[in-house]
Formats: sequence, structure tokens, C-alpha cells
Amino acid sequence: MKVKYGICNVHYAKEKKAEDGTITYDKPVPLPGAKNIKMDAEGDSNPFYADNKLFFNKFNNNGYSGELGIALLSDQFRKDILGEIADKNGALLEKIDAIPSNFALMFELDGDDDKMRFCFYHCSTSRPSTEANTQEDKTEPDIDNLSLTMTGRDKDNLVRAKLKRTDSPDAYDKFYESVYEPVYQEQEETPSV
Repeated sequence: MKVKYGICNVHYAKEKKAEDGTITYDKPVPLPGAKNIKMDAEGDSNPFYADNKLFFNKFNNNGYSGELGIALLSDQFRKDILGEIADKNGALLEKIDAIPSNFALMFELDGDDDKMRFCFYHCSTSRPSTEANTQEDKTEPDIDNLSLTMTGRDKDNLVRAKLKRTDSPDAYDKFYESVYEPVYQEQEETPSV
């Protein structure tokens, strides 16, 4: 792939953490209407100088922060992740003490040869801002913007996975069936001397 463009096939999967710290996810749910995503890398460097030069530098990976623009945030996402509840008439109710849930975020970026699929394992978000504008001679739809924080999950510090069809066609085709879990290669044993 030489370039990337176009976001599509956005899914989310609610994260569940057991008392023993085990993390599982619900089945991924489509989140249609993705307009854009912007992720800024978070972290800094900690240079240490000695002998009149840079002696050591430690870089911290604190994940990403950014925004996901959605044409209209689904009611299901509002219930699953933002903690909104529906009354018997179907009205969605937002309570001041609602506790948002963490989730995995999965999506695809088109490209010239391959479509890269991404999974961010430990995401959190706040309520989206709401905006509406008057209709003029051209209709420009408003979007819901979700502020995202994407960090490493507790059990293994994984932040994200990126998979192309050429990496593993089988894993690529099953990508949205469940949250992608890595399959590590077994390390060859070093022969003893």
C-alpha cells in the first residue's frame, strides 16, 4: 500500500473486565456513517544527558487521542457505551451519573492495493457534542464527533493491531467476527552450548 484514504466498516465491541482482571469483549457491532477519524500519538521522550551528550532517551507510548466523526451516532452505541437507557416509549434518557463503558474500536482504511484493518483494544469516549445548522441552498449534514482516548489494555499493554489481507486472508476475512487477538509465533529455542 502506497497511500491510505477512506474510513469504513467501523465497529465497536464493549469491553468486559472480570474480577480477576480478565478482559473479554462483546461481539463487534457495526457503527455506520463514519465521516472521519483523527488520532494523535500520545507520549513523550525523556532524554538523559551525560558525558556532554545525549546518553539515553526513553520514549513513552501512551496510546492515542483524537476524534471519530459519525453522521449520526447510533442509539445502540449510546446504550452500550455511553450508558443511556430507553424508557418504555423508546425515548433515550441520558443520566448525569451514567458510567461510560470501555470498548474496542475496529475500522478499515482503503488504499491503492490493500484495505488495512485496525483494532484499538482499550478505548474510552465522552458524550458527543451536538450541533445542527439551518438548511441553505446546499444540504451539508452535521456530524456527531466522539472524543476518543485509546490506551493499552491492562492484561498485555496492547494498544492496536493492523492487518492487511496479504498478511493473512483467513484472519482478515474473520476480522469483524470478534475482537482480533494476536497469534504469537513460537520462538525457536536457542540450542544449548
